[in-house]
Amino acid sequence: MNKVLIIGVGGAGCSLAAHIQKKTSFDSLAIDRAQYLPDHNFTNKIEISEQISAGHELPDSYKQEILQSVEKHLIGSSAIVLAVGLGGNLGTALGIEIAKLARKMGINVVCTAYLPFGFEGAKRRQVSLNALNELRMCTDEILVHDHSVEIASAESPSQSLLDYFKAANESLMDDVNAKLVAY
Repeated sequence: MNKVLIIGVGGAGCSLAAHIQKKTSFDSLAIDRAQYLPDHNFTNKIEISEQISAGHELPDSYKQEILQSVEKHLIGSSAIVLAVGLGGNLGTALGIEIAKLARKMGINVVCTAYLPFGFEGAKRRQVSLNALNELRMCTDEILVHDHSVEIASAESPSQSLLDYFKAANESLMDDVNAKLVAY
């Protein structure tokens, strides 16, 4: 039997992964700062130190430690759904490394990625696009939700941001379900 693991990395990734997990019977892994992990009911969790991740690049030694923990969770999986937000710290830095690790282990990788809103700035946008290009090279499928484009075409101009995020998660969930049929 094929084993699919849902992995959420960082705030946006964990939010989407939590939504996917609620609608499936797959095991899940959340990788985020300790203060945010209790918000979700994941099967497994890896806590990121507040001191290391808060606005700073992850040191290579710490990144390797996290990847060793992730590798243990990947064993036995035939596919992963990797949920990330790109342009910031955790989803960008760890998401790419997790995808590479999974591919190296022969695991199929379906990635769902959020790109930042336009108001988050040109630098963050460029970081997200560079990361997206890297992810395209180490995933089997990539599903992208570009906040800077999608918010402009939201169902209603009076739609709350919370409703927007729920709709975005639901849209990506539908796409993920369609991709997972193959696995």
